[in-house]
Amino acid sequence: MPLNSVQQYIRDQVNGLEFPITQQATLAAFIAPPNPGDQITPLCYVWGAESDEVRKTMPRGPGNKEITYRVDMWVYFTEDSDDELADSLFPVVIDTITSRLRTMQTNIQITDPQTGAESGLVAAGENIKVDYAPARTLATEALMQYMARIIVEVREWVRG
Repeated sequence: MPLNSVQQYIRDQVNGLEFPITQQATLAAFIAPPNPGDQITPLCYVWGAESDEVRKTMPRGPGNKEITYRVDMWVYFTEDSDDELADSLFPVVIDTITSRLRTMQTNIQITDPQTGAESGLVAAGENIKVDYAPARTLATEALMQYMARIIVEVREWVRG
């Protein structure tokens, strides 16, 4: 199934990302969303996508289709509320993730690990949208939690 393989590909591209500010941990990426309140490490879950499917060959029967996904990535980051780098830490997280998305390898064959379905990833990261919400304090008020939604566009060719 194309959506499954695309979500896994995106997750694998950002999982383990290291950030240029050394006090930040590496990014932990998931598909099924964990509880962000339980995580201190920067985390991202790749969950859901809006998509458009367009036939590129004659109608009906086997043929080529292009699917354009707008994949949602939900990014959470928790830090001390009195951190002297508070103005920079989360923007650096966002910038590091979007930089990786812009440089993903494309024109590759990907395979769904559950179904074995193959498809071609023809473009990824050409269009990225970021919605960066205001920080909120957690229950202890010693920590601030930041959240952003990154939407990355991915185009895939499938046969069928």
